[in-house]
Amino acid sequence: MRALLRSLLLLPCLALSACRGAGEPVAELTVTPAALELELGSFVELGLRIVPLTDLEAGVAPQVFLHLVDEPGSVLRTFDHRLPGEFRKGQEIAYRVRIHQSAVAEPLAPGRYTLTAGLHDGAGGRFPLQGSSVEIARLEYAVATVDVPESSPSVPAIRFSPSWLPVEPGRDRQIVARRPLAGAGPGTFQIGPLQGPGEILLRLGLPVPASGRLERTSDESTSKIRLRSSCGDFQAELPGEPGADGAAVELLIPVPATVQPVECDIRIEPNFLVRTGDQSESRSVSIELLAWRAGVSDEAAPSRNDPE
Repeated sequence: MRALLRSLLLLPCLALSACRGAGEPVAELTVTPAALELELGSFVELGLRIVPLTDLEAGVAPQVFLHLVDEPGSVLRTFDHRLPGEFRKGQEIAYRVRIHQSAVAEPLAPGRYTLTAGLHDGAGGRFPLQGSSVEIARLEYAVATVDVPESSPSVPAIRFSPSWLPVEPGRDRQIVARRPLAGAGPGTFQIGPLQGPGEILLRLGLPVPASGRLERTSDESTSKIRLRSSCGDFQAELPGEPGADGAAVELLIPVPATVQPVECDIRIEPNFLVRTGDQSESRSVSIELLAWRAGVSDEAAPSRNDPE
């Protein structure tokens, strides 16, 4: 009897997340453009505009999900992220998000896909939204069509130096594949031909601290990653200290205007490596995302690319 009473008391708590969708819309959602093309190894930016229509209970911080789905409705890629702003009634949140087809992942089949979006509470509950988008699943709204073209000879090729290990499966549909660097490298890759101006989008995954023994290859007290591009002589020094669950660093590498297409050599040199007892080789960073787009970006608009 006591167990039954406890179960009855828990039912409203368990149902709370599932029932968030009942009631009036909590926000207005607008996504632009409504149609885009995404070839292998490319990325594009979407503009998201969210206008809260009500205040939520204390402690609830909505998160954004963006899903690329095929015609049967299977989720093939996710671009989920935290909402870059406080959710307050009437306070517009406008930002940009990158949608990509990474060159290190298996290519998507040519065809038309649907990009869906929505808000959730991080515990399985979703929120109803207002806008012109069609609801195609439980509080999941179709916001854009994505056309993946047939493979073309004009798609930039990627050539990796021998210091890169083979491609491995990623952790989920947010990061579907990764290519680790053996030891501390250095590792290089060449991408091209590229017709500048444009940008190379690169995300480097960092090792989880508990995954092995961290060794630094220099006298520096912190882990760092040095990067250099032959296109425009771009250089960067990136933080290499991961969080408790690992982390990643993401950056845009500019490619200046060029008269003719060029090949860009990117050199990556961490000052650390991680050794584990169950792996014959040590490793450091992993390429989790590599993509390219031509043209000059809109520097005025902020972008959001952090996964949940």
